[in-house]
Amino acid sequence: GQAGIAIPGLPESLVFAANQTEQKVNFYNPEGNNCLFLMTLYVDDCQCWQSGYIAAGQGYYNITLSEPIAEGEHNAYLLIQCFRDDGTALNSAKVGTKIIASEVNP
Repeated sequence: GQAGIAIPGLPESLVFAANQTEQKVNFYNPEGNNCLFLMTLYVDDCQCWQSGYIAAGQGYYNITLSEPIAEGEHNAYLLIQCFRDDGTALNSAKVGTKIIASEVNP
C-alpha cells in the first residue's frame, strides 16, 4: 500500500504569554514521515510565524512571533505544508486551535 503522511494534532487550546514574541510550542514532523514540513502559524487570520523545512523527527519547541499577541482568546490554525526533498509540493493540512494569551506572573 501507499504510505501516508502523519500530521500531528494540536490541543484544543494553546497557552501563550500575552504581549510577548517568545513562545513555547510543540510543533514537529513525526518520525517515519518521508517528507519535509513547512509550518505557518496564523492567529486571527494573520500570519505570525513560519518555520524552516522540518525533517521527520525534528521540530520547533521555542518560537519567535512576528508580533506579540494581545491578552485574550484568539482563533488560530497551523498550516502544515509537505514537500519531498527535491522541493516538490505534496499535500497540506490546516490544524485549528485556540490561543489563550495571558499575562505571565512575575
